[in-house]
Amino acid sequence: VLDGEGNMIDIALSSEPSQSPSTTNTLRPSSSPSIEPTTTPSLSPTESKSLTFFAIGDVPYSDLEACLIPHELDKAANSVTDAKFMLHLGDIRDGKPYNVDWGIQPRPCPEILYQNVATIFERSSIPTFFSMGDNAWLDCEDVDESYTFWEKHLLMFNEREDLGWPALGATVSRNENHIEMYSFVLK
Repeated sequence: VLDGEGNMIDIALSSEPSQSPSTTNTLRPSSSPSIEPTTTPSLSPTESKSLTFFAIGDVPYSDLEACLIPHELDKAANSVTDAKFMLHLGDIRDGKPYNVDWGIQPRPCPEILYQNVATIFERSSIPTFFSMGDNAWLDCEDVDESYTFWEKHLLMFNEREDLGWPALGATVSRNENHIEMYSFVLK
């Protein structure tokens, strides 16, 4: 990753070049996403720096996990003071369907699920980004409704100004065809 001055930040999440999203919003994910980059990065690395951030995913799957996450967020904030942001890598509930007499049925994903997750992560001391997982979208009884709830409560969570987070030091760009995909360059 490059910072705003073109300096290399020591992090490797993928060997593939990243997409360069625009800020035009398309509110529904495509059924045929592409992994092909839209542009090639134009900055060359000049020096190596370290970057600290938190990554979490597949939680909360239970009431116990929902109770423990705020405690874990506090522990993380107190032990690592130079973290710049948090990434929730998706899946805010398990994807297990109902097994009923007439077959397997997806479970409902009520709006309160998304509201509760947002409330839990309000405790984060740093900007927090959510990536969409399939369990709280495609594994739901009504995929359009679940996407709408995710979009309303979690899609732009990182832009919350009421939580007193330090500035990220970057402009977040979203892909015009897949608004749930984002990128930023730290300065």
